[in-house]
Amino acid sequence: TVAVGSVSGRTHVFQMQSRRPLISFAAHHSARALGEEQVTLCPVTCLDYNGEVVVSGGQDGSFFVCDCRTRVETRHPPHDAQVSAVLILPRDESYEGHSVVVSGSLDGVVRSTMVRNVKIGNDTKAQRAKGCQIRLASAVLCLAFHKNYIIVGCAGALVLVLRADTLEKMLAFSVAADADDGGDGEEVGEKGEADRGADDVTALSVHEGSSQLLTGTRGGQLALWSLDEGGDAVQRFAPHKSPIVAAQCDENKCVSASADGEIRVAHTRSGARLFSLTGHSKFLGAVQYDDTKLICDGTGASLVAHDFSETAAEQHSNDSHST
Repeated sequence: TVAVGSVSGRTHVFQMQSRRPLISFAAHHSARALGEEQVTLCPVTCLDYNGEVVVSGGQDGSFFVCDCRTRVETRHPPHDAQVSAVLILPRDESYEGHSVVVSGSLDGVVRSTMVRNVKIGNDTKAQRAKGCQIRLASAVLCLAFHKNYIIVGCAGALVLVLRADTLEKMLAFSVAADADDGGDGEEVGEKGEADRGADDVTALSVHEGSSQLLTGTRGGQLALWSLDEGGDAVQRFAPHKSPIVAAQCDENKCVSASADGEIRVAHTRSGARLFSLTGHSKFLGAVQYDDTKLICDGTGASLVAHDFSETAAEQHSNDSHST
């Protein structure tokens, strides 16, 4: 199954084999229309799904947790700005049966919320337990989880590593090209208007086996960093021509997608490009893969599932090298 969010504010869970929706939630569709006759649409700006729960954030700051098992939608206290990233943490015994959700917004707020389903009579209602919140100096653009830490990608080339339980800052480093060359950042102020925001971190992914972090920026830069070495650069890849909207990596490959519709697959260690997928969409907003499939959204309100098995990937690579 796969979960998607829409411009209308609804979230849907689809069965990929049948291509049919299993369940839909109104969520942000009526987020700002409480007590009003006319419904105001609020686009879904971010979403996470773990097979049981869909968590989504809205353009107006609204924040929903939707349980697919009970079909219960719970609206949590909104952010004061657009929610730009949400993340469902893996279940942990230390949370005493709660599910922990982390959300970030464009005003720099990072918030953790503990939620659990409590049955009252014949009804099951999601109730919120206490969490914690911090405010950063930069806008939050993306989130990732590694071990017991939250990785935050921010505007201005900043990556922060926070403790998952307290949101205490443990590490901060810059992904700007001059940062790992000993630069002091003074050149940032000299950039032209077209370059402003180019270093904003728009995508994150952690390779758990090696504690390496893959980052993508609004300017199309893609790089691999060592979290164990305090954020040292490990590999820089050929840049995209458009903002990177998704990035994911494992031991052998790094997958990145840009807003112009291009998906690239590169070798993790050497940085060499293995192959690219182009032409299937004029725009991309999200891409994710597993051992057999690569799924992306696209123009025309469509979802595209690519065969991403080892055999198919090798065929793509061979075709790319032979042309």
